[in-house]
Amino acid sequence: MKRLYLWCVVGLLMAGLFSINPSAVFASSITFNLNYMYTGTEKPRGETPWLTVTFVDTTVDGTAGVLLTMNADNLVGDEFVTNWYFNFGGDLDTLTFKYISGTSASVSQGSNNFEAPGGGLFDILFSFNTSNGKNSNSFTGGDSVYLITGATSAQLFNALSTPKGSSNGPFLSVAHVQNNASAHIAATPIPAAAWLLGSGLVGLLGIRMRRRRG
Repeated sequence: MKRLYLWCVVGLLMAGLFSINPSAVFASSITFNLNYMYTGTEKPRGETPWLTVTFVDTTVDGTAGVLLTMNADNLVGDEFVTNWYFNFGGDLDTLTFKYISGTSASVSQGSNNFEAPGGGLFDILFSFNTSNGKNSNSFTGGDSVYLITGATSAQLFNALSTPKGSSNGPFLSVAHVQNNASAHIAATPIPAAAWLLGSGLVGLLGIRMRRRRG
């Protein structure tokens, strides 16, 4: 019985430590789903998540780094991405971004240098083509893929925005989607309370089953 209680405590502690994003627990990749509109007059019209992003530890042509894949397949009609914001939990000065495939962007970096309107401050900004509205160079679907060198782990991108004033969030990532209207969408962290509750319920179920067998 003592051993079972110990595992319950361990589960609760682990849930609290890794509650920002569950895919970051002992993993070489993380995925964010942008499915929450926090500002705007009209949600993107496609299925959620409207945008997804993955960071994967990899080696390309002998160079170790993190492969970043931004995906916009669930945008529809005249919708396109203008800006996409990320955070980084390490030394930004070590990072370099190499374009691999898909829609290209202008990449800027700096600690808390980029404010996503109403969504706080971020460290990395991908700015996509917006000249003359939607055009053949806009990020309207498919992927935008970059190799990030200088990052020792994909998990370093599992970081939250810095609040500014009465901003929403904090968020793991924010993107601005332009259509007939305009919307800022975000990837939100899973609340620690949800993980704690789940782990606690699993532990209590185990104790109950143990007692029945006894």
